[in-house]
Amino acid sequence: MSVRHVSVGRQSIAVHDNGGEGIPLFLMTGFIGTASFWDPFVNALPSGCRVIRYDQRGCGASGAYDEPLEMEQLANDALAVISQLNLPKVHVIGHSMGACAAWIMAAKNPAVLRSSY
Repeated sequence: MSVRHVSVGRQSIAVHDNGGEGIPLFLMTGFIGTASFWDPFVNALPSGCRVIRYDQRGCGASGAYDEPLEMEQLANDALAVISQLNLPKVHVIGHSMGACAAWIMAAKNPAVLRSSY
């Protein structure tokens, strides 16, 4: 699995991409979550699936963040990651506040989603 950083404005977001094939599965954690939250889930998937997950701003390997955080910003971060990785339509699974951010993401740019759970 590779980890790279993408920029969202002045913020650095750490993105974990397993490099698999097929339609990407894009995993969004809840508030102050890291990509490692999804480890048990990812380990249960068939090998070869492409899985992208990231550390929320200010968490894990993402850059520090000390400003008020709004749900729309979490959605914008996800859209920026998808855009900067040049991903085709993705399947999104969100946990807790990650699911709420996924709903906002779907409303802002439905063209990037194949499905959302």
